[in-house]
Amino acid sequence: MEHDSATASNSTPEFSTEDPTPETESPHQATSVSESLKPPDQLTWPVVLATLFTSFGCINFGFALGWSNCDYSSDEKLSDFSVKQEQWIPSILTIGAILGTFMGADWSDRFGRRMTLIVTAVVCNVGWICVALASDFVLLALGRLALGISIGLINTASPPYIAEITPPTFRGVTGGSFQNGVNGGIFICLLVTPYVDWRTLSAIGLAFGSLMGLGLLFMKESPVWLLSNGLYEQYEKSALFFAGHGHVLYTDIGSPLSEGEAETIELNFVQKWQKLLKDPRMYKPLLLCLFIALAFQLSAVTIITFYNVSIFLEAGLTSEKANLSSQLLGFFQLMVGVAGSIMSSKWRRKPHFLVTNYLTSFGLLCISVSFLLRDNFFDTNIVSYAIIASFVFTISIFAFGAGTITWAYVGELLPAEGTGFVVGAASFMNWFIGFFITFYYPQMENLMSDYGVFFFFTATHFLCTCLLVWLPETKGMSLAEIQCSFSTRKRNNRKRVLRRYEELENSLN
Repeated sequence: MEHDSATASNSTPEFSTEDPTPETESPHQATSVSESLKPPDQLTWPVVLATLFTSFGCINFGFALGWSNCDYSSDEKLSDFSVKQEQWIPSILTIGAILGTFMGADWSDRFGRRMTLIVTAVVCNVGWICVALASDFVLLALGRLALGISIGLINTASPPYIAEITPPTFRGVTGGSFQNGVNGGIFICLLVTPYVDWRTLSAIGLAFGSLMGLGLLFMKESPVWLLSNGLYEQYEKSALFFAGHGHVLYTDIGSPLSEGEAETIELNFVQKWQKLLKDPRMYKPLLLCLFIALAFQLSAVTIITFYNVSIFLEAGLTSEKANLSSQLLGFFQLMVGVAGSIMSSKWRRKPHFLVTNYLTSFGLLCISVSFLLRDNFFDTNIVSYAIIASFVFTISIFAFGAGTITWAYVGELLPAEGTGFVVGAASFMNWFIGFFITFYYPQMENLMSDYGVFFFFTATHFLCTCLLVWLPETKGMSLAEIQCSFSTRKRNNRKRVLRRYEELENSLN
């Protein structure tokens, strides 16, 4: 594709915001335009590498979660923690994640997805350094807080970045890299923990953030973000970088600002979101993303990750068997998650997500029944194995579908002009609920017993999953088509989007 460089750098294309009428454009013409603008079914090396580098941040995410199971109390300097302080160590990570979602929601839209992830690498390395050098509760807590902030930033910037650089056919696989990275980080931490002290474990965590930050320095910003901010020349370079050939690959997943959207940016924060939330393309995906995040936490996956060793010990296992069971749990979670990502590219997204969520509710019920049998004096050895089997089934089925698809789904539902706000709200919901679950789990356990806690999660997770039947099917659809599906004027909006993309492609030729 040849361009007049002087013209491209000094002028920007103008776009019509009027809806084409049926008289001027037939359905057949709209279809042909759509087909001509769809990206090819191939992954280029830049997309693979950008996804890989981003996944290192997700591995750091899981590594920080898995660190909560290490025994730092053996250190003489940290051996005098009170029960309350020990309770705060895992929970403060979720507080940091809540703060990180607020920061990421703004930074992701203001500075771009890639730049937010690079800053995230710096924040998480500061956190690991503080944890590794901690000599008292304050420095350890500050380190965990910084790690939590980095997790919140990754949660808001990673899903949209991966979704926006990937062709629709492969978004199930690359989108699953988020949760698979988290699972991989948890497994690596559980695997290494028995052989190194907690300070060395913290030093190992520095590697993941460093790899993400250094790798993304050589990548480019999301074409969707560049286009939605009117940076046309940079958009073209980024699109060609990720496309690997000479035509506008990403016009199907990003659109230039219309006059209404340009006016929205000039409004203050409250006026901006009051206007955007009147748009069904904003509030519908927002509500769905909030319920997706709620279902994620009500699956009790955070409880299982933070407290699995202590739960296995309470189930009657020895310390050695509890640690081995924890490692096996992490291994199954990782392997099944990878398999789920591969299958998500072959199966329809919605039934894959809903069926695995319902099976997760069934697994939580099995855990509850197993603990109930233990409390009623059944053979301890048999019940212990039943508890382990229930945990393995629950975490595996969750990783196979619901866990892997959750953030891929969120990345696909995001509207281009409010990505940071929507993913920030979903991440906030995720970590706000996560904080209360992790912090108050010991009290819930004392109040309701083990079987009562998991029966609570069974009921609430099942009800939340029932509300997700309104999710749209997104497999094979461009992000623009998904956004139009939320509009009350789907036909005309789809034509308007396609017309604007055609004008963009013509202006760049």
